[in-house]
Amino acid sequence: MFFFIITVGCFSIFQKQQTIVNYDAEMQKPWTHFVMMGLTGSGGYSEKDTRKVNSLPTLEKKKKYTTETIKKRLEDYGMVGYTKFLLVKHFNNTDRGDFGWGRDGTPQNPTKPSKSEFQTKLRDTYYQQGKRTNNLRFVMQILWIVVLLGMLLSFFVKDIQGGTLLIIKLTIIGAFLYLLLFEGGRSRYLIQYLPFFYLLSANGLARINDIVSINGIKKSFTSTDYRGSLPIRTDEL
Repeated sequence: MFFFIITVGCFSIFQKQQTIVNYDAEMQKPWTHFVMMGLTGSGGYSEKDTRKVNSLPTLEKKKKYTTETIKKRLEDYGMVGYTKFLLVKHFNNTDRGDFGWGRDGTPQNPTKPSKSEFQTKLRDTYYQQGKRTNNLRFVMQILWIVVLLGMLLSFFVKDIQGGTLLIIKLTIIGAFLYLLLFEGGRSRYLIQYLPFFYLLSANGLARINDIVSINGIKKSFTSTDYRGSLPIRTDEL
């Protein structure tokens, strides 16, 4: 935390003192702009909102406009409507294992023909409009479901690491809340939090291994051959 504060402070001082780039503070967008965008459509980027904010001449006017728009949109939703909106937005934030690859932007049209069959297969697999892209998306979705399953199972894991799992869980909850409040609506925003997802999921999936191991031990005991009420000793064989 201390390192983060020092880094932000040094960057702020550099930003004010540097003369390399002409920085116009009036052109920046306030944080309320991203909250405003997160309240419309799917909760993601809004070209209409961005153009409107860019057209305002000063930062103060941008803040005023975005704040008023936020209040109006919340009033229009109401409590029930806003709750439904957040549920749909959270689904949009987390549903895709390919993290929205190809959902935004323009198609990847190669300017030059493939030089080999291998290059053609790579393009068909990884380009957004490739013939085999859906196969890759299917595999990604299966892997994402496994990750989510591991995260769910992690709640049945006893934290013996001094609160490490709790910190990871709180980090993920914070990420979800952040994307619900600000611009989201796309799974791609989760990429920055993937290390925490994988760590938590790995602990949950390890729980399956523990259960299987324990059941295996129990099975070996219950299948032991007995003579009367005593188990067979190896020196008696």
